[in-house]
Amino acid sequence: MPPSLQVRRPSASYAEYMEPALNTKLSAKAINDHVGKQATTESRRVPRRQSMPLVNHAPPQPVKKAPAISATSRRMPRRQSMPLMNQTTAEPVKKAAANPRLPRMQSMPKLNQTSAQPVKKTEANNSPSRRIPRRQSMPLLNRTPPQPVKKASANRTSKQQVKAPLAPYSSSIFPKPAPKNLEALKEAFPGAIPISQLVGHVTATLAHHDYGSSTLLATSLCCDEVNRDLEREFVEHYGEHFSMGGLAGFPFGGITSFNAMAHHIPDGGSSLLVYGPHVGIDRAGNVGTVERRGRLKSGACCGSANAAADYACAVHNGLKKIELDFSQGMDIEQHFVGQMLLPHGRRLERAKNMKVEVPYICYEEQTTQIHKIVETCCGEVAGNGKIALLGGIQINTPFEQEDYFLPLGFELQCNEGKLIDKFEEAFLDGAEIMA
Repeated sequence: MPPSLQVRRPSASYAEYMEPALNTKLSAKAINDHVGKQATTESRRVPRRQSMPLVNHAPPQPVKKAPAISATSRRMPRRQSMPLMNQTTAEPVKKAAANPRLPRMQSMPKLNQTSAQPVKKTEANNSPSRRIPRRQSMPLLNRTPPQPVKKASANRTSKQQVKAPLAPYSSSIFPKPAPKNLEALKEAFPGAIPISQLVGHVTATLAHHDYGSSTLLATSLCCDEVNRDLEREFVEHYGEHFSMGGLAGFPFGGITSFNAMAHHIPDGGSSLLVYGPHVGIDRAGNVGTVERRGRLKSGACCGSANAAADYACAVHNGLKKIELDFSQGMDIEQHFVGQMLLPHGRRLERAKNMKVEVPYICYEEQTTQIHKIVETCCGEVAGNGKIALLGGIQINTPFEQEDYFLPLGFELQCNEGKLIDKFEEAFLDGAEIMA
């Protein structure tokens, strides 16, 4: 296109826009073609939104920040910010001066129900009334000072405490034991005394040899739960105990457990070792069985010793071979108890009542082991410490009765293995108790 026909700005006047075409003396058709082509080019190059005239806007002004609302008006609910109107005169109600230290219910005067006069307020306490709880504003009664609560006995589950608040054998679960219960106990184990009486004799006797708060109690009793009453009775006097026993009361802890116990004795103290088997006697007077807590029917007691006695009798009669393989160790204690009773198979067979003879045999075997252990380890007791040995047969009775103990040995040794005293007269009144 010749320079004269170049497109100019669309804002020019029509005359200026058509001047190049008129000066070149083009024909009418050429002029029309020229105008149409320029319009097409113009509309294609210029966006539609730019073809509209721009409005002259004023420069943006900063937004004015609304006045801050005070903390009082912001926290005040809308219903309180509006004036209260008197329903009769349509006048705003004057708000009474609020007492900032008193609640609204206390700012109103109290009226006398008879004369409708305000009640005179008594002399106020120095502190604000709203800070005083209502229960403190009432006059306090003159009460006696609280008494200290007596500490409960450590033997919380003993049979004595269970039956103490109730009449003897008042429970409907357990019937009253027959008289032959105690008669059978007296006949089978003459000299047995209640465990509470036993503990009284032992503690009184050892008190003359400085046994007290510095004494460490050790036991070698069967792991059956019915044997815990005897331990708890001694714990009330000497504190927590060191356990050395296993099934049937045999001292399976051995030398290692005695050495450990000796190193646990308080400084300047001594030790008391209570050991022995146990046997049950039910309400009907049957030895070797007992009714346990929560069970109406009786069960074997001691089950381990009874099983070992049956094994020893079976081997003696040739009905069973001696069991020597216990390499797995799954029932090593019961195997040991059976081996201890195995030499006494003939004695058990000839006994008048095998269940009565079993605890006596177990006691003899346990006494031999206990004395060997003490002889080997007595030097581990430090200072002038002593070793008291109390051995016998624990007799378990039905749950509502107190257990008994047949003392068969009670002596005191020094830490050199020498005998200090053999308390043969400590339980002479046991026969009077059983009578």
